[in-house]
Amino acid sequence: MTGKKPEAIKDFRHALDDPSVNLGQGDFNTSALTIIRQALLESWSDTPEIEQYVLRNTNRREVPLTVLAVLPFKTKARYEASRQARLDHMKKLGL
Repeated sequence: MTGKKPEAIKDFRHALDDPSVNLGQGDFNTSALTIIRQALLESWSDTPEIEQYVLRNTNRREVPLTVLAVLPFKTKARYEASRQARLDHMKKLGL
């Protein structure tokens, strides 16, 4: 299972390189990105360890509260889910 985790995070991040997502010139189709990433998450639904690994290893940068305040609700929710997954994992490890 461990070998699949780095591949999963790589796949999740490389979704940004998909031609339907990366339109060039710094333009991105966020709807396409959401669809691709949701499909990846669903493909890992039978292996919650991978899904949790990806969740806790994304959105790792601290977002200033002033920026967080203006982000869409779903984006804030993703950041919070990642943060909570990291906290849960550290608690599980006894840290």
